[in-house]
Amino acid sequence: MKVVKALPISGDGWGYTTLLLDEDIPSGKWTKVVAGDQEYETVYMSGGRLDSVSVKGVHDLAGRQITFS
Repeated sequence: MKVVKALPISGDGWGYTTLLLDEDIPSGKWTKVVAGDQEYETVYMSGGRLDSVSVKGVHDLAGRQITFS
């Protein structure tokens, strides 16, 4: 699936990126998003949308293809 938009959220010593996707996230048990040869740890989003996921750190993944693992 493709990342449509990457929304960085950062503060003093922390940062996350919410990824808006072109389809809903897959069901099942996964803890990471993979883009190319890079893995990004996912974080829980309260009240999140079904077509988005958040990862630790600030990353510009807009336009990239991702998978879940």
